[in-house]
Amino acid sequence: MKPIFWTDTAIQSLHATSDFILKTWGTKINNDFLELLELRISQLQKNTELAPPFANKRFRKLIIHKTQTNF
Repeated sequence: MKPIFWTDTAIQSLHATSDFILKTWGTKINNDFLELLELRISQLQKNTELAPPFANKRFRKLIIHKTQTNF
């Protein structure tokens, strides 16, 4: 499995998204989102080609849900 490195932007985006989901839809939906995130990260670790390269190709763009993308 490949290691995952989070950019500062991705971490900030994740916190903001999680907070928004929690305040708007509650704990269950936030937990569902976080489980989906873990699944997508696991998939990416097994096959990096699932996420297209971003900018300088050192990072990849991971679509977690059709409405949420992290870099």
